[in-house]
Amino acid sequence: MSKVAIVFGLLLVAIGVFAYLGIEPKSKPTTQTTGGEAGQTSAAAEPAKRSLTALIPAGFGVLLMICGGVGLNPMLRKHAMHGAAATALLGVILGGGRFASKLPALFNGDPNLNQRAVVFTGILGLVCLIFLILSVRSFIAARKQRSTPK
Repeated sequence: MSKVAIVFGLLLVAIGVFAYLGIEPKSKPTTQTTGGEAGQTSAAAEPAKRSLTALIPAGFGVLLMICGGVGLNPMLRKHAMHGAAATALLGVILGGGRFASKLPALFNGDPNLNQRAVVFTGILGLVCLIFLILSVRSFIAARKQRSTPK
């Protein structure tokens, strides 16, 4: 399960980096008064600013990779994988909760909503949920294996 944590961590880092550096979000053109007509839209729109919060999935990914790396040591595996599962649970609660709270505004077409942020938050919650399910299944299998007489 340690290697799975590392792979999911790499996936989350890639998602976070893409959210930050990926396709440029559309910027809104500015309205300025130019010599002749008031309120004319300028031809040069301001470049969209990147937000460091787009790297939040990468932060969760780094934590999962650290837990996975520590879990490669058989003596520390149990604690590391529980740490990875706790990290994934936080990702599900925070990412999924934020996504669920913004979902009505997303469907209503709220112009003040950053749709990109909502989508990447949902992806964070979904990836963490998948990892959490795999972790719980692994914990159950390990417990059954320990309780089975040899």
